[in-house]
Amino acid sequence: LHSTSRRQRQMCIRDSNEMEGKMKTFIQKLGKSLMGPLSIIVAAGLLLGLASTLQNPNVFGNVLQDVAFVNNFVSLVNALAGALFGLLPILFCMSVAQGMSREDREVATFASIIGFALFHTTIRFFLSLKGITADTVSIDYLMGQGYSLLEATQQNAAYDTVMGIFTYRMSIFGGIIVGLWTAMIHNRFHETQLPVAFSFFSGKRFVPIMMVVTIPFLGLLTFFVWPVF
Repeated sequence: LHSTSRRQRQMCIRDSNEMEGKMKTFIQKLGKSLMGPLSIIVAAGLLLGLASTLQNPNVFGNVLQDVAFVNNFVSLVNALAGALFGLLPILFCMSVAQGMSREDREVATFASIIGFALFHTTIRFFLSLKGITADTVSIDYLMGQGYSLLEATQQNAAYDTVMGIFTYRMSIFGGIIVGLWTAMIHNRFHETQLPVAFSFFSGKRFVPIMMVVTIPFLGLLTFFVWPVF
């Protein structure tokens, strides 16, 4: 009995170490996959810092305020930085899907874009069933319904438009969620072989198909869960 108990303890310790090792590997891979988009944040921050410096009267005084070239350059920099920040959700989605996939990573990246669009489209569909659209959560509309400015602003801030799709304001978290889902689907199905009649859709081609089939369920789950956060 003592020998059996010792073997069981050893097996439990071994299983615990294996799980801990897998968790460490997962976290390390996820951390590495986030580095690319994070570098974009740094670049956008540098651009905004440059624009802010050119407009700072404590640095150049009022000399540059009336210079058309400088004003146009600052406007361009602000537009570029804004575009970079607007792209962050899809960039995180692509980067996580690529970094967490074992092989054929270009296929996972391609599938993640499909998943990202369908994910937010699913959320938009169920929001519309509840009568929630970009128009019904606008500040002017809400204030017309009796909300105060603060209440209307808070309500409006819960939603966003991503790639032209009205959805929850999930920012980069939405991209990370879809990226992880894509990597899971890709690692599970990228070597799937179908019957001969459907062999064209086997392997790598099967991954985008499975994304189309499964991502609405993730979107539906997120539709109910995300408001808690």
